Amino acid sequence: MANIDYSGRSVLIIEQTESFRALLKKMLTDMGAGEVVATSSGKEAVENCANHDYHIIVCDYDLGPGKTGLHVLEEL
Repeated sequence: MANIDYSGRSVLIIEQTESFRALLKKMLTDMGAGEVVATSSGKEAVENCANHDYHIIVCDYDLGPGKTGLHVLEEL
């Protein structure tokens, strides 16, 4: 597998479950991602994207009450 340089990449994690959100953030940070932001709701994710362009978005489908992950990605 090729080595990929994530140092200049910003990543947004959209995940309802706190423990999995933290795990993903640690994994991406350990992989060298330059910036990793984690949110727990679709509303918060859309607000973050209004103020920042992310290179990579990791989005769960089940985000609890409100928007699903598909709704968030369609809106973005």
